[in-house]
Amino acid sequence: MQKRDLEIDNASLQLMELKIELKNKKSILNERQKFLDNELNNNKEKEKKISASERQAAVLRLTYQDMEIKRLEFLDELETLKYSVDKIGRDVNNARKAEMELKKEIFANKEKFKQSQTKSQEVHEQYKSAQNMQLTAEERTQMLKSCLTKEEILNKDIEKELSQLRDIQKDVSECLLLIHIDVSGTLGEYEVVLYQLTQVEANLNADIQGAKAASRNLSSKLNKLDMDSLKQQEIVHNQDFHLQQLERHLTRINGDRSSEERQHLEKQIKELSDILESYQAKHSILTIQLKKLSDDLRRANRDFIKIVEEDNSLDVKIGELTLHNESSELELKKLIKCKEELMVEKNILKLDIKRLREQLHNKTNEVLTLEDFRLMLDASMKERCQDIYTSNDILKAQIKFEEEDRKKISCELHECISKIEILRKRYEILTVSIIPPDGEENSQAYYVIKAAQEKEELQKTGDELDAKVRKAEKEIRALENTLQLINNRNESFRQCFSTIKETSMEYEEKLALEEQHRVSMDKCQYKQRQIKELQHDLHTMNDTCEKLTAELNKLFIDYSHTENEKNGLQKELELQDEKKDRATKIIKKFKSSINNAISHEERDIAVRELREVNKNITKEILEVAHNYPDILPIVYMYFHNAGIIINSSNMGSRPSSIRSGKSSLSVRSISTISYSRSETSNSRKHSREILSTSSLDLFNSFTGTNLGVNSEAGNSSKSLKKLVSKNTSPSKEFEKNK
Repeated sequence: MQKRDLEIDNASLQLMELKIELKNKKSILNERQKFLDNELNNNKEKEKKISASERQAAVLRLTYQDMEIKRLEFLDELETLKYSVDKIGRDVNNARKAEMELKKEIFANKEKFKQSQTKSQEVHEQYKSAQNMQLTAEERTQMLKSCLTKEEILNKDIEKELSQLRDIQKDVSECLLLIHIDVSGTLGEYEVVLYQLTQVEANLNADIQGAKAASRNLSSKLNKLDMDSLKQQEIVHNQDFHLQQLERHLTRINGDRSSEERQHLEKQIKELSDILESYQAKHSILTIQLKKLSDDLRRANRDFIKIVEEDNSLDVKIGELTLHNESSELELKKLIKCKEELMVEKNILKLDIKRLREQLHNKTNEVLTLEDFRLMLDASMKERCQDIYTSNDILKAQIKFEEEDRKKISCELHECISKIEILRKRYEILTVSIIPPDGEENSQAYYVIKAAQEKEELQKTGDELDAKVRKAEKEIRALENTLQLINNRNESFRQCFSTIKETSMEYEEKLALEEQHRVSMDKCQYKQRQIKELQHDLHTMNDTCEKLTAELNKLFIDYSHTENEKNGLQKELELQDEKKDRATKIIKKFKSSINNAISHEERDIAVRELREVNKNITKEILEVAHNYPDILPIVYMYFHNAGIIINSSNMGSRPSSIRSGKSSLSVRSISTISYSRSETSNSRKHSREILSTSSLDLFNSFTGTNLGVNSEAGNSSKSLKKLVSKNTSPSKEFEKNK
């Protein structure tokens, strides 16, 4: 008992020490908690400052974007104004050049008209002289034959010159193309802008068709001339016959023609001149209408090309915006995933902290409950000890009584056994002495059964007494076991209140748990900061996404407007095409009616005009080549291959061509000026336009005035290839050389 009291005192002292340590640890925990709260408050203030600074930065970014947009709009307006000023200057130059060319054409037409008047006067004089001359039929036939031979020689010479001029024109066009490609090859990867050729492509195709129609008309005219020559031979025979008749009349009358015949001829001349004037008036009206239609068509083509370019640029912008939107969506998904992971980690950390807190609370509760349990155990132990002592005394007394009872019972049992033995012996003696003569054994059985019953009763009483003894022994063992358990519990409880050593496992576990708590708190703070940063980034990303969606909606609206405009322009184009087809049909009709009345003088004029055109072409090519001496040997080589002789007169007007080359966009206005009165003048203008466009494009490509985008260069090169492929066999040779 004294030992137990000492152990209880020691346990109470240990419990007091543990309480003091717990109070110290609680004070340390409170200090750390205060420090943590201060840090959290500081973090919140800093986060507020950071969010305010980020808002200011966002506002500054928005203002910067607005200023940048305004600057870009101002630059666009400035560029448009510059472009409008340049366009006005070009239009003025084009108008001046058109006026100069019109004056030149008027002057040339006047000279041609004077020449035709002089020729008509000469023909009238020849006719009068033929009428006045009184020659024989043979002399007249010889004169007519000589006139016919002269006319045939002239026709053949004209046809030869025409064929030579056509070949020269083809060679010159091929040379121009080869020069253009060789220049582009020698000067490296210059971005040669042939956007004008693409715009004038439709005009060129129309002019080419016109030239083809003119060539067909010329071939048909040649056939007609052959027929006319046959007719003239017939006429010669008829005239011989008429001459004979006239000689007869002369012999009869010896006078000139009658006034009636002269009046009849003059009437025919007047009628034919009136018809010619009406046809010329119709031709002028139709040419004006054709010019208007061609101008409208070009404008529509330009508008259509602009719309297509705007459509392509809008498609590119939409693609860029969709890519940007997809990338932003991917980034948003990544951020959401990161946020979810951080939320999961945060929740895990919270759960860990809760678990640790619960463990700490449980430990404290266990300590308190153990203290209460110890006090209760002390009280119960005292009571139990008293009960045990009393129960031990009672049990000992009971054991003594039971032992005495057992001894008494065993004595009684021995006495009973001895009595039974005595009785058995007596019974045997009695049975031996008292045996009935009949041999019946019923009485013996009766006695045996009776003895057995008594024996069973005695055994039952003995068994009951043994059971009571065993029960008492079991209770004694159980009480000893409970005593041992109580002693073990008391020992473990005593050890719990003992001081923990620094080398023990429990102390190490405590340190490890404190370290884990500190690390988890640091992680929690870091994760909270990251979560706030990610939330701010997510907010900014949402703002940018909203802006992008708004811009996308605007772009889609603009795209729908442009689509509607495009459809409207396509409808207008279809209407213009229908009008153009009607106009071309009308023009073909009038051309077929006009081409039937082309004379030898007009052919002579056309040949001279083609000669002038070819001279101008060679001059301009040489001027361009002299501006760039790298190409000179190539140009001379192509001229030599084409069989063109270069005179010193071709190199005369070099500065004027340079001045004319500076206005690079005058081709369109020149090409849209009035057509000539016949198919030959149309071909002359067509060749002049081709030459001016090619020379101007060469000049602009070298001087760098009309540099464009690579895609436009590619398109222009494709259009060049198409033009080359449309040419005849020399163009195929050019493709092989290329």
